[in-house]
Amino acid sequence: MASGVLKILKEIQQLDTEILSIEKEEEELRRKIDEATREIKRYATFVEKLEEDMEGLRAERREREERLQENRDRIDRDQQRLNEVKNDRQYKALLKEIENAEKAVRLLDMEMASLSDKITRKQEELTRKKESVDEKTRGVESLKEELAQKEARWREEIEAIKTKRQALVEGLNPVVVRRYELIRQRRGGVGITGVKNETCLGCFIQIPPQVYNQLRKGSEELITCPHCHRILYFDGNNEPSAT
Repeated sequence: MASGVLKILKEIQQLDTEILSIEKEEEELRRKIDEATREIKRYATFVEKLEEDMEGLRAERREREERLQENRDRIDRDQQRLNEVKNDRQYKALLKEIENAEKAVRLLDMEMASLSDKITRKQEELTRKKESVDEKTRGVESLKEELAQKEARWREEIEAIKTKRQALVEGLNPVVVRRYELIRQRRGGVGITGVKNETCLGCFIQIPPQVYNQLRKGSEELITCPHCHRILYFDGNNEPSAT
């Protein structure tokens, strides 16, 4: 009778669901590893960009330091020359040069202070990003260790489930098995589902009353949902079966 076939198919579906659950758990763990790895790469790229920015700022500061020293040297030379000039015109010209150099020194001091502040902020940001990279790298290593520890157990569990499954499959007509497998592949891993309160629990669409009554009474043939085409069984729980 179909009831015996349905019972076996339900057991097979339960085993398939257990395998799918294990596979999803593994897939989710691998997804986390891949996502974290990609994030580390993004952070590493950002760290590289920060380091390039800092090198550019340091180069600017070195250039300002050289110009600052040149202007200070010029001021020292011009001040020494003040005692050597012979006329008022040369004296005023030297004073003007000193004044211009002092203005340049003040401007360069301000620019260097601004550059130093930018470098400090960049360094702080760089330190934070490097710490994040280190933290995320440790997280990925931890996830990889978890995956390595679970993989062997998952393989053993799946093999044990497949052995039980094969024993059940051997008790069914191959035509029924192929039908179930085809539906399961097309319907997200679920080839057989219950019906309760005239509703298919696979697609949650109400089935025709005559189909529902057939399921309640029991049928010699397998009945499928008119909507999702999964194999159906009566799952009325508190609903009385038709006699």
